[in-house]
Amino acid sequence: MPSDDRLPAPGDMTVPPWSGWEEVLAGVLVLMAAGVVLLLAALARGGAGERADWQAWLAARPTRRTADSPAAAPGPATAPGPETCGGPPGR
Repeated sequence: MPSDDRLPAPGDMTVPPWSGWEEVLAGVLVLMAAGVVLLLAALARGGAGERADWQAWLAARPTRRTADSPAAAPGPATAPGPETCGGPPGR
């Protein structure tokens, strides 16, 4: 049986265009699936605990006291205005 030693003609496609890309496509699909799974897991557990922690932190903060409350700190009830500081800047 004679061997086929002839060279392909110029421009002749000897390799299919998608040869070797199956592995790349499979890898991209696996990464996309893993990303979707991680996103769904983050969405499922992300909101419940954080909201309770945030509300507990807000509840633990001290409230502002007015001058009428008995536990108000001594000192001026308002911040010093321009009349006590020498007027507006630029004079």
